[in-house]
Amino acid sequence: MAGVWTGSEKDQQIDGLSKSWEMTRMDDGTYTINFKFTQGEMTDSSQAVGDWWTENGKYYEFHDYDGKTDVYSYTVLDPKRVKFKSEKIAIGMENSEYEFIDTKTGNAKKETITEKDGSSYENAIKIGSVPQEYQYVRANCTGCILKSQSLSVNKGRFYDIIIVTKPDGSTKSYYFDITSFYGKGF
Repeated sequence: MAGVWTGSEKDQQIDGLSKSWEMTRMDDGTYTINFKFTQGEMTDSSQAVGDWWTENGKYYEFHDYDGKTDVYSYTVLDPKRVKFKSEKIAIGMENSEYEFIDTKTGNAKKETITEKDGSSYENAIKIGSVPQEYQYVRANCTGCILKSQSLSVNKGRFYDIIIVTKPDGSTKSYYFDITSFYGKGF
């Protein structure tokens, strides 16, 4: 199930709402999903991150944003298509029989920390949401405490700079490129 997957559905969560997504499931059990919502003339987008796994024929999707886990039964239709049916889902649905098909469009590749370590504008980590910034800092700076977060513009691109205090009392700065989502969806 690792890889880049796309899907869509209409009228299943909310009557008149169309939703499409691209989900990247990494081999390490993490995921990022980008949603696009359309209802009438209005369009919006969002992103979620979390963990995924399969166990006893079920697919589990833990969301970092709310701490809840969705559970789906699934059927592999062929090497590029998987059909999901909700069994336990965190948000309300118009349809209690929520089903969708994900189609594999590519392989997931994670940037290595040596390429982009967040140490400067040039080495800023490209992310798709503010929660991903905190997830990265937590994973790469054990015991660190947030000191400050600021917005910066450099060469026409937008950055969040997070400064943390390390357990030894020193400080470390992390640069995140937020150009892909800054000012969108508000």
